[in-house]
Amino acid sequence: MKYVPVMKWKRGERVAIRHINDKTKDHCKPVFNIMRKTIPEDYAYQIQRDWANQDPFI
Repeated sequence: MKYVPVMKWKRGERVAIRHINDKTKDHCKPVFNIMRKTIPEDYAYQIQRDWANQDPFI
């Protein structure tokens, strides 16, 4: 079973998930809510950087 938090992709949430260890990330599958003003290329880069090697719902 996985924990599925729904997260707006804001700075505070990005910083928070960056600090979650990989073992904990294995038990999470977040739903990232893309904000209207988000640039797709920036979003893709941020997801890769902050949630690397994991599968979120987008």
